[in-house]
Amino acid sequence: SELVRQHPEWCLRTKTGLLANSGNCGKWFCGLDLSRDDVVAYAASAVKQAAEWGFKYLKLDFLYAGVLFDGMRADQSETRASALRKALLAVRAAVGPDVFLVGCGCPIGSGIGVFDAMRIGCDVGPKWLPDIPWDKWNMPSVRTALRNSITRSFMHKRWWINDPDCVLLRSTTALTDNELRTIATVVALAGGMFMLSDELGLVPQHRLRIAKVITPAIPDEYSLRVPHVLTEEHPGVLHVTLNTAVGEVQLVAVINWSNKAVKKTVARSDLGLGHSDPMHCLEFWSAKYVRLEGDLETIVPPHGTKLFALRTVQDEHRLPQYLGSSIHFSCGLEVKSQSASESELKLELNINQDTEGHIVVYAPFQPRVSGTAAVSKAPIRAGENVWLVEVKVVAEGAELNIARE
Repeated sequence: SELVRQHPEWCLRTKTGLLANSGNCGKWFCGLDLSRDDVVAYAASAVKQAAEWGFKYLKLDFLYAGVLFDGMRADQSETRASALRKALLAVRAAVGPDVFLVGCGCPIGSGIGVFDAMRIGCDVGPKWLPDIPWDKWNMPSVRTALRNSITRSFMHKRWWINDPDCVLLRSTTALTDNELRTIATVVALAGGMFMLSDELGLVPQHRLRIAKVITPAIPDEYSLRVPHVLTEEHPGVLHVTLNTAVGEVQLVAVINWSNKAVKKTVARSDLGLGHSDPMHCLEFWSAKYVRLEGDLETIVPPHGTKLFALRTVQDEHRLPQYLGSSIHFSCGLEVKSQSASESELKLELNINQDTEGHIVVYAPFQPRVSGTAAVSKAPIRAGENVWLVEVKVVAEGAELNIARE
């Protein structure tokens, strides 16, 4: 490049004087020596120029390239971590606090307090496994990206907004629908940035709906729990407790990382739940309902995920109870208000977008349906006293009344 020709001394080099290769995945390129003040000044001015052009969202990638372990830095008096942090602080000072900075390919410690968001794993990739199947850390793949999103979920909202990389929906990848639902479930429960990189007009409708039902995100005050994060290389259970207008709901994702269907058991103790209370259990992706008396048992397809909404059974002989829906993964945040009596359940539904699907309710009576969200007056029986009600909701919201026939 012209920059290298003008300033060959800026390039990071090995002990033998060769350019230090900072490429990965079969690529080759070199980085600039961030221990040099003139390099830091150049980098800060270049990023500042982009901000002055009016860009308020800037992503800085391959940041490790300037502090490679085999690079002979001009100033050996500071560590690689401190050299990188000095450069990042200079960039932040140059663009000011109003530019949203995203770090990527960045040694994590040096970026704390600098970035608004941080990529916390490898690229997601168009396949479940990396090209080298035994790689667990670096190469693009869904499996590795998701594991990083889970094990580093604690960083989100503490150090920055986590960036798990984009959700791939297009049909030209090697990803199955089960794998896409796993991606969407992890991204939705872990929080952080949610990005689509596909040309949406080319995405099949059933895959586009996967993205639709995980927006909007859950509020910032809720955090992901990973019960076995210290004992499982690929944690298989994710847990979020939400307080909603229709009461508390336990969202439990059960992931199968293997290549064959597996029977999984989730102990109530792992979720902090009592052993005696019966619970309504609705699986979001399939809309299948069971009444849960003990631990949660399920069969999960290869690379797939089951997402359960658990609610304590309440006054089941008198009152109707909201159990969940197909229009939002939270199975509760789509409801803005409710009113329940022995003869009626009134709901206000709103997720700030036009959508349609169904809700699931428990009702100890034969129900009839009315209201602006109602599609049909006749609900579908989904279990004993459990009913599936088709709905259509506009962006401004809609009302649904479920009353005794």
